Amino acid sequence: MEHREEIVWLRPPVEPGASGARGSWRVVSRWLPHERRKGRNWERTSRDEGTARLLLEERRAIVFAYLTAQQRAEQDGTAMPDPSVGEQPFGDVANAWYDHQVATASWSESQRKAQLSLLRNWLLHDDIRVPRSVRAKAPEVALRDLPVRDLTPVHLDRALSFVYTSRSHATYLKVRQQVRTILAWARANGACPPQVDPAASLRRLQARPEAERVHGRVLPSRIPTDRAIDELAAAAEALTGDWWRALEINLLARCGMRIGELLGIRNDPALWHDEDGQLWVHLKRQWNGEPLKGRKDRWVPVPGSLAPLVRRRRGAVAQDGFLFCAPEGGRLDPDNWRARIFNPAAERAGWPQRSDFCADHDDHGGADTVVCRKQGTRRWQHPPHSLRHYAVTTLMAHGVLDDDDIAEIVGHTNGAQLRRMYKQTRPEAEARIHRVYASL
Repeated sequence: MEHREEIVWLRPPVEPGASGARGSWRVVSRWLPHERRKGRNWERTSRDEGTARLLLEERRAIVFAYLTAQQRAEQDGTAMPDPSVGEQPFGDVANAWYDHQVATASWSESQRKAQLSLLRNWLLHDDIRVPRSVRAKAPEVALRDLPVRDLTPVHLDRALSFVYTSRSHATYLKVRQQVRTILAWARANGACPPQVDPAASLRRLQARPEAERVHGRVLPSRIPTDRAIDELAAAAEALTGDWWRALEINLLARCGMRIGELLGIRNDPALWHDEDGQLWVHLKRQWNGEPLKGRKDRWVPVPGSLAPLVRRRRGAVAQDGFLFCAPEGGRLDPDNWRARIFNPAAERAGWPQRSDFCADHDDHGGADTVVCRKQGTRRWQHPPHSLRHYAVTTLMAHGVLDDDDIAEIVGHTNGAQLRRMYKQTRPEAEARIHRVYASL
């Protein structure tokens, strides 16, 4: 097949007031052997110049990938694969990749959970919708429903932009790497035709600049109220019959600990410091014995109102035992704590549920992606991690500690990270600024 560069034929719009067509932008290219031909050349038109440029870029990438695959087949002396390969939706290919490469691989449990979370909560999220083509007013479909052979750099950039604007830059990089890995596996296993090479086109999607990074901000709607936390603590104590279940809730909401850190606290004298009435606890390990997030252990002060209750609980626990254990004794992991303590207490306290929560998720096992939305498996509008958000915003509202001190207490990198995450949750700061400028 003779090589010919694709061209874009431009017919600019006519001058205002003149008679005739509004003008259009036309992309002209050659037909590939496996495509259904209609007309002499492959053509697409658009009234928007930007859309036409995207069409041209997309077409050039497809033709280049096909020519590269054809050259490789000629060098190896093999035949071109069936071009009809790739009709599977991207969601099915992604799930097959997880089943074959992650679930059965020798990865740690935390690594498998991290990959599954990225896959279900982001790549297969219903809100990630892409147009079937870059043409104007093209119908949009979920990324997981788009056939693999129809994936283009435009689709991938659209999906990654959703992750980029919704989460931190670190999550964006992880999802981007996961997409590359899935598509490379699809090509190696014949699930993606060689003439369409989305994995190669991903190399052109560079990491976004630092100035455009959108860090995950905590909205005020994600933070529970004082009354809601008090009702949650009372419900946890009433349901279990253990007074120290309320202490767990209050420590999470006052000290900003993560759930795994709270459940990993042991009654070891070396981890506690009690002097001049101030009680401190040294967080070193999580519930499963692994280091803390970022491998940063820290000393956390216990509020004066909770210190007597903590001392009472320490007196009832054996030395070097878990301060907060399972109802039958022994270690309690965060998933069981959510299922056995937090969820019943939140239901009794009347905490609001998410609008997209799937109540039948456990019945059908979450296997039906049409019936059960992956993100809908999160039930509460204020999940357990919202207690940590409440602790941070409460400390920031007092205005006594600076942001770096608060970051050291809750285990963040620095105060700048806190300001990025919680700057929308401090209306009192806006009120102070307003009072100062009103008096100028």
